[in-house]
Amino acid sequence: MNEVDPKQFFETWLPSAYERFAHTNDVSSVADVSCLATVESESWRVALMDGTLSVTSGQEGSSPTFRLATDRKSFDKLVAEAATGVPSATPAPKALRLDAETCRLVANVPGGLQLIVKEGEERFSISFGPGSRDALDVACTVTCDMQDVRAVKEGRANPMELFMNGRLNLEGNIEVAMALGGLFL
Repeated sequence: MNEVDPKQFFETWLPSAYERFAHTNDVSSVADVSCLATVESESWRVALMDGTLSVTSGQEGSSPTFRLATDRKSFDKLVAEAATGVPSATPAPKALRLDAETCRLVANVPGGLQLIVKEGEERFSISFGPGSRDALDVACTVTCDMQDVRAVKEGRANPMELFMNGRLNLEGNIEVAMALGGLFL
C-alpha cells in the first residue's frame, strides 16, 4: 500500500475533489459545517461555509462541528479508495449528509466513537465525534473484522445482525454507537 501524504490529501486532493463535486451537484442545502481532522499529531480544519470549502492546517479557529482522529497507518488505509480509486472496505465516514440535523445530532452526542477494524493481525482505527469539546473523548469502541465491514458495505449484512451474532463487539456507551455508528456502517 502506498503512503498518502496527509498534507497533500487535505490541502490539494480534497479541495480539488470538492470542486469537481460542487460543479456537478447542488450544494445549496449543505449546512455550514467544520471538521478538525487529526492524523497522529498533525491537524487540518476543513470547513464548508455557504457552499465553499476551505482547508487550513492547525487547530486554530472556532470550535468545529465534529472531530476525526486516526493514526498514520489507518489514515493511509482510509484514503486509499478516495486518493487512488482502489476500492477499500475500511470504514471511512460515509458521504455524510451534511445538513443541519446531522450537525445537531453529532453536537449532542455525549462523546466519540472509535471504530477498530481487524484484518488478520492488523488493526485499523478511526475516531469520530462532536467538536464541542477540547479533545475527542471516546465514549464507545466498536470492533469488528474487515470481512464484516465489506458485508455491510455490500448490503449482505447489517450492523445489528453482526452485533447479535457476536461478530461486532461494543464497549462503552451504546447510545454513542447508535447515534454515530450509522455514519460509518
